[in-house]
Amino acid sequence: MIDVHTHIIPGVDDGSPDLEDSLLMAELSIESGVDTVIATPHSHEPGEGQREHIRRIKQSFELLREEIRKRKLPLTLWQGMEIYCTSDMEELFENGLVLPMNGTDHYLIEFPFEAGPERCRRHIRTVLEAGGVPVIAHPERYTCIQKDPKEAERWIRMGGLLQINKGSPFGSYGRRARKAAVRMLDAGQVTFVGSDAHSPYFRTTHMEEIQRFLEEEYSERTARLLLEENARQHFG
Repeated sequence: MIDVHTHIIPGVDDGSPDLEDSLLMAELSIESGVDTVIATPHSHEPGEGQREHIRRIKQSFELLREEIRKRKLPLTLWQGMEIYCTSDMEELFENGLVLPMNGTDHYLIEFPFEAGPERCRRHIRTVLEAGGVPVIAHPERYTCIQKDPKEAERWIRMGGLLQINKGSPFGSYGRRARKAAVRMLDAGQVTFVGSDAHSPYFRTTHMEEIQRFLEEEYSERTARLLLEENARQHFG
């Protein structure tokens, strides 16, 4: 499997605080059948602070990747970033202050949870106009998707790809997010499932439960597509 959304890099956001926890997260990934992880730390520093933030992300990324290599852990680490959509997004893209997913033209983006549909669409257009492909993180958690099932299809028609969180079909983010996630799965609107892991103790990188759920509730083919093949096609 490929886990497309993790906060595994140590000490750069509200995810793993240190190298020890990052390595525990790596081990949990491997234990559950994951062989590749995209590290997607939060991006939320204003203006020029983002340049220093990216420098720290890259430094910590290389530190973790080297430690994984030294310990001979069978896990590949790809670079990415979860970009929080703000009014200065155009400027960030123009100045190269965002990191794509594994060097591709795909960008993982996150909206404010209460953002209205027009604002979300505006951010999607910003990525598209910058020549990127928007990968929309956990759409099931946004109020506008929970209220209007048709909004997800609008985002897809615009060119967005949807990534739900592994815990959402189990109610980890509440009843409304669970309902929205299942609805999108039923409609075939989901391209990726990621852990959005922040810790080896809660919201972890362990992916076995969601793999089993997808196989049992949908099909083994669906599980392979959402947990590996689509990610390999888009980011590999």
